[in-house]
Amino acid sequence: MPKFSIDDPLYDLNTYWGRFEAVRVTINPLFFFNSDSYLMGLKKQIDEQRQKEQEQFARTGDRRLEVSEEEIANLKSALNMTKSTFSPDTGELIFHSGRFSNFIFYNLPITWAFVLAKPTPFNTIVSQWVN
Repeated sequence: MPKFSIDDPLYDLNTYWGRFEAVRVTINPLFFFNSDSYLMGLKKQIDEQRQKEQEQFARTGDRRLEVSEEEIANLKSALNMTKSTFSPDTGELIFHSGRFSNFIFYNLPITWAFVLAKPTPFNTIVSQWVN
């Protein structure tokens, strides 16, 4: 079984494509449709995994645990969802419209309004107000 740590980067952040992939999975618009209770369950799963890794580190000096490929896939999925829906500073659930996964639903229409609307004072004021 492969070794896995929840705090290891999921992609190679030293390359452009690794950073691109890390952002792409975080802004997945399908995360918009997850309920708060489901996300809280995922956060609990991630917290439990971190606790297990902390205990492993205290015993052996290595955080990585041996887990199955299926568990790794589940943990990666849960980690991506929780990264886009919980504040990294406070650990609190971010309100629905402020989540990074809602970029497509909330920010793209506003951006298109800025880009496509004729640049009149009225259009600028309305677009800024909506923003």
